[in-house]
Amino acid sequence: MARAVLKKTRILIIDEATANVDYKTDQIIQKTIREQFSECTVLTIAHRLATVVDSSRILCLSEGEVKDFDKPSVLLSDESTILFELTRKLSPNERKFIFDIAFGRVSFTDKIEALPLLDSKTEDENKIKDKLISESQTDLRHRNGGRE
Repeated sequence: MARAVLKKTRILIIDEATANVDYKTDQIIQKTIREQFSECTVLTIAHRLATVVDSSRILCLSEGEVKDFDKPSVLLSDESTILFELTRKLSPNERKFIFDIAFGRVSFTDKIEALPLLDSKTEDENKIKDKLISESQTDLRHRNGGRE
């Protein structure tokens, strides 16, 4: 990316640049891209919806064919689109967040501040996690002769 900044490239293609980072780091990278390449065409390939949902256009492919291409708000208004279908797999918080961004109800700055909501789990998920941790600690104490 540094090379692209120095060369003042007019077209930037980013392929899964933030796939292995947390949401907060993703947004810092996205903010940098938006600032450094504001006069540039940026093509972002990503699976994380929050990474691309505030783009001016989204292109959805399936088996190498273009299936959908439009503004995020238009795609999310049509239940037959791939983008809409992908949101069905998200948690309720994450899904609301994606729609809020696409429809302009959340600004880019708000987007970063709201990120902890995306990492929050449902009450049931937290109970399951706590139970697994408790069972693991009990198992560890048992293997250590009652010591932690």
